[in-house]
Amino acid sequence: MKPAPFDYERPATLNAALNLLNGNGGRSKVIAGGQSLVPMMNFRVVRPDLLIDINRIAELDYHRIEGAELVIGALCRHTALKESKVIKQACPLMHAAYEWVAHGPVRNRGTLCGNLCHADPASEMPAVVLAANAVMVLRSSAAKREVPVGQFFVGQYETATADDEILVEVRIPVAPTNARLRAWGLMRSV
Repeated sequence: MKPAPFDYERPATLNAALNLLNGNGGRSKVIAGGQSLVPMMNFRVVRPDLLIDINRIAELDYHRIEGAELVIGALCRHTALKESKVIKQACPLMHAAYEWVAHGPVRNRGTLCGNLCHADPASEMPAVVLAANAVMVLRSSAAKREVPVGQFFVGQYETATADDEILVEVRIPVAPTNARLRAWGLMRSV
């Protein structure tokens, strides 16, 4: 099956992407990796009028430590996180879970934020960010808001993201030690 007809935009800035979402009444979808969205479009489960490709927005591709938090941008690919020493140190649970996430081609294109917005209950990363007590940073053209992860997932395949918002960042408290993971047998050593 093929997707229903849709328009396509590829903005170069976050503000341009947010402006495209503004006032579209939920008829738009944001795509980065598309590993979940494209199959849903092909089966016509999802039928956006406008597909907004954020891959040119380089400012959203990062993961780093800021103070006592690990921050991960919307364009950070699964592969970058799986291979990151920063992730291994700051969030050992995420590092361990990446052994079970998809396969190479999906990890090369897919993003953590896209995965979280998909909110698949069978996916590993929603469970990881819940356990890690993450905060989701959502942006619209009018405002920025931070949503505790416990309020972000509202149902299967459903999040608290408004129609005019993009999940731009995930903030996770840096793990003070990896002692709990060792006790659970999830890590051999750091």
